[in-house]
Amino acid sequence: MIEVIDVPADNVIGLQMEGKVNKDDICKILSPIRSALEVNDTVNIYVEIDSLEGVSLGAIYEELKVALPKIHRFKKEAVVSDQASLKKWIKLGNTLWWGGEVKYFATCERQQALEWVQS
Repeated sequence: MIEVIDVPADNVIGLQMEGKVNKDDICKILSPIRSALEVNDTVNIYVEIDSLEGVSLGAIYEELKVALPKIHRFKKEAVVSDQASLKKWIKLGNTLWWGGEVKYFATCERQQALEWVQS
């Protein structure tokens, strides 16, 4: 599941994820992402992950359809979670294809993550 959450910056999309993420979850967050891209040169992502159980191939495909053509416009992603296994995926994402920088923050560092993603 993914939900859009409020973040106090126009160029930052706030998301909360938990459980398994599927194609329908991705489709419902694409509208706010497209809207942010229409009015901002760059867009940053702030995501809180409670417990991620997986992401379906359909979800990955939908995300890539939107993100890849505009990858240079995504500059920062702050991932806030106490799920330490996400660190390896963040490192892999930074190495392979990410257009900007992704940083992992523990839940107790939520305020630092917000400050970083808004800077």
